[in-house]
Amino acid sequence: MTFFLLQHPEAYRRLVEEVRTTFETEEDLADAARLPTLKWVDACIKEAQRLHSPLPTPLPRYIPAGGADICGQFVPEGSCVVVTTDAAYRSKDNFHDPLSFRPERWLDERDPVFENDKREVFQPFLLGPKSCIGKPMALLQMRWIAATIFWKYDLELREESRNWIDQRVFVLWEQKPLLVNLKLRDS
Repeated sequence: MTFFLLQHPEAYRRLVEEVRTTFETEEDLADAARLPTLKWVDACIKEAQRLHSPLPTPLPRYIPAGGADICGQFVPEGSCVVVTTDAAYRSKDNFHDPLSFRPERWLDERDPVFENDKREVFQPFLLGPKSCIGKPMALLQMRWIAATIFWKYDLELREESRNWIDQRVFVLWEQKPLLVNLKLRDS
């Protein structure tokens, strides 16, 4: 998320403003009940996960007895199928302007251009019996970490990380360090 925010200054400013107006003091950050009110933070987390999925290759699924029809194609029982999140999340069939960082697509009050987005396609924690049991805790931690960092610091992307997004992936990302300059915020 940090990389995308630092590439999009208006989204970054909006997030910083939301965090710093929601939490007046550093001690306020300990109030976990306020974290779900950070709608822009949530939108940025979702959009970053959509563009750079933490799990680019989800768990395989097996076709049940009798086979199944998938997108008009019969797939026999016992077949292993996987839909990569990148294919689903970056498809213009599912999202308007799919290759751009547009957190506003996740807000309840969003631009009409996003009305036809198939938000149900976005499942970074998977679905069904193999979905992530830790989803609520993970979301709480992501909100809290983002709120803490962006409340305390002003960030700037370092030049050597301008192309950070260009990474190799097979099952998991081969991630390079994201280099940023941190400066304690002006009080």
